[in-house]
Amino acid sequence: MLVELTEEKVQRNVWFDDASMEDLLQLYTKAKHVLELTCESLESQMPVKQRQELASAILQARNDYVDQSKRMKEANLQLVRTHREDALTGLIFSRYVACLDKVVKHSKLIAIAELAPVFFVKEYKLDRKSELVERPPLPKNGGFVVDKSIFEE
Repeated sequence: MLVELTEEKVQRNVWFDDASMEDLLQLYTKAKHVLELTCESLESQMPVKQRQELASAILQARNDYVDQSKRMKEANLQLVRTHREDALTGLIFSRYVACLDKVVKHSKLIAIAELAPVFFVKEYKLDRKSELVERPPLPKNGGFVVDKSIFEE
């Protein structure tokens, strides 16, 4: 999504001023930090306590990100309202922020799942084999009975 957005930005000849670009880079850095913590938390051999501590760190980093994201969206909207930035530039900027917001939101959902005790798989269960279950074959027509008279006039 970011690649397509950047291509559109270049095609439409949209450029951000230095302050907006700096803001966007700072937000990207915060989103990258959240994503790095999330990737680290997915390490399969990590002890439960350490995973939960990382999940808490992800949520804290996410909260820091959200605070800055809200401030930036409002500041960008204010630039457009006061005509210091054109609407297309403001729209492209807000779409960049929305893409980063999605990444951070997914990281938040992963962290919440990691904090739940249901998330953890007991290591001894990883070696278990599932039982083979005999199932009858599916009917040829997919199991649906269609009354063809409803298609006739």
